[in-house]
Amino acid sequence: MALALIGVLVAVVVVYRMRDGLGRSKAHVLLGGLLVAGIVLMGLTVHREITGGAKIDEPVHASPGFVLGREIAAAFPDGGQVIALDFTPGTSAEKRIHNARLSGLRQGLGESRFEVVSASSRLTPQDLASLDGSMLPVESFQEGADQHPDAIAMVSFLGLPRARKAKDLASLPPVYAVELNNPGAAQAYVNKGFIPAAVCYLPTADWRQTPPRGANADEVFAMFYVLLSGKTSG
Repeated sequence: MALALIGVLVAVVVVYRMRDGLGRSKAHVLLGGLLVAGIVLMGLTVHREITGGAKIDEPVHASPGFVLGREIAAAFPDGGQVIALDFTPGTSAEKRIHNARLSGLRQGLGESRFEVVSASSRLTPQDLASLDGSMLPVESFQEGADQHPDAIAMVSFLGLPRARKAKDLASLPPVYAVELNNPGAAQAYVNKGFIPAAVCYLPTADWRQTPPRGANADEVFAMFYVLLSGKTSG
């Protein structure tokens, strides 16, 4: 981006010095076009700085919610209210990830029978990263459950609730978790019946690749994630 701006500035200088040879009217048109190009490039540069320069691939972030939403739709055919527990987004990039997660969940559920309600954790993405695979206390989930007592299920994009036995989670609706840091615990939770299903990273995933254009949610999911559920785990 910086090289492009430099190129525009060099072109402005060249056109200005050659304005007599080019003709004043033609030079003015060229200078005007270069000025517009410079403004556009500066705007793109500022936007990149604001968003941290992050490349956000929305389908990759949407596919876990889509797959878990479909699991919930199969388990609760009459529909109902579903809590989406996620961090409170701050930056533009974080908002795009958050919105992609909710969009995927709604698509997986089928919006006519289900209502997705948000419950935001006070934890930031940086807080979650500092947990280093540790699970969150049940209290982090309970607040959202208390706010929506009629919810039939909760989708946690923050991982698993900490529990030693199934009754530790009795005050929560069934929790469907996106647990990316602790797949072993997610497998154990599913096997013990603590939770119905979880999404984890696919160990063999190549995160340098991007989904091909036109890939559907299942195809994107299969590139990066694996579903653990009572139907797929022993």
